[in-house]
Amino acid sequence: MKHLLSILFVLAITSIVTAQNEAIPKQLLHTEKSDPEAKVILDKTKALYESFKTMEADFTLTIEVPLEDKEVQKGKIIQAGDKYQLSLPGFKVASNGKTVWTYMINNKQVQISDAEEIEDSEEFLSPTDFLKMYERGDFFYVLMNEAYEGKTPIQQIEFKPKDNDSEYSKMRVTINKSNSEMIRIKVFSKDSSRFTLAIDKLTSNKDYTVSDFKIDTAVLPEDVDVEDLRM
Repeated sequence: MKHLLSILFVLAITSIVTAQNEAIPKQLLHTEKSDPEAKVILDKTKALYESFKTMEADFTLTIEVPLEDKEVQKGKIIQAGDKYQLSLPGFKVASNGKTVWTYMINNKQVQISDAEEIEDSEEFLSPTDFLKMYERGDFFYVLMNEAYEGKTPIQQIEFKPKDNDSEYSKMRVTINKSNSEMIRIKVFSKDSSRFTLAIDKLTSNKDYTVSDFKIDTAVLPEDVDVEDLRM
């Protein structure tokens, strides 16, 4: 479960469109300091996402594991503060901010756990969770290039974890320069796996109900096993 959560927002877009302008790296992450220019961009993106009362994102998750076929999944996440609901084929997770319900549909199993178990960890489910990691100062980062994808001006920022024990070797975030929205997050794991989360559609400030952020185990089929892991 920890590994699955770590790749979901893993977090952006399945296939990268060839840039119109050749990308020229400004510098490499060989020094233990962050790029002030990149910070300005990230702070604008952070301010944009913090201005949303709620967020809904349709995304494509591409999983590349050595010696295995590439896997592509379509999913959706809705988020309101610390509440969220994530849906992928055969998998659904919801949290009301205190409790997390993880429904493994094909396995006919639900696990219930405390939300605080994944707070301040490397796991993230959405762009807002990634920005929390940035805000905590978990990475060194640098603006690697500015270019175009089709007619969209983009900025690519590369991140290196400060923690040498991190399961990630680096991350690459692509941002739409014109509106500060994240386009994709690509994660490079130390085991040579690659995870790319692409935002296909972003909608802000929709209204949701309390029931959107929980899984009601009482209405599930009788053969679904419910395991309460809360202490």
